Amino acid sequence: MKELKASINDALTSANTMKKKVQIAAAACVYMASKVNKKETQDLIDMVNDMVVDLGDGIRSKGLIAFFSKFGFVLAEDVKEGFSKLRDKKYIEDNYQMARATFWWELSPEAAFKDYDFKDALRKLIKTAKAKATDEEHADNITIDMDMLEVVKQLLEPNGKVKADGAMALVQRLAA
Repeated sequence: MKELKASINDALTSANTMKKKVQIAAAACVYMASKVNKKETQDLIDMVNDMVVDLGDGIRSKGLIAFFSKFGFVLAEDVKEGFSKLRDKKYIEDNYQMARATFWWELSPEAAFKDYDFKDALRKLIKTAKAKATDEEHADNITIDMDMLEVVKQLLEPNGKVKADGAMALVQRLAA
């Protein structure tokens, strides 16, 4: 048991070291974004995209993407392409100190042992779909079947209970 506990402690120490090293590299990328010239901009963007992809499953890439997005990197219209440009240098300079103080993993936290609540997930889906439906800036990249959204909204009452007639409407819509 003593060896197992030491192994666990070593793993936790390594994980924390990795998070800190990613933080330092991410903050350095934000710093460089405020300093690069036009010729170097694409190289920096490529490095940031590579960093997100190459770190792989060992990190919360959603948090890292949120970090870069918040502090000056702009996602391509097709988000699968990663970042495509930088915000203006003044924005990046004005937010650099906040970037240094903001931990990337806190921007997309993942709760351990979190239960799954279907009704809560459905409410979040409806909320997200409504927000995306009004996003004119990215409208070309968003596909929402508004009829389906209306049917899904009918499933839940405001108190979270499932409505039978809403469920029937969904079944009929899916069968169509």
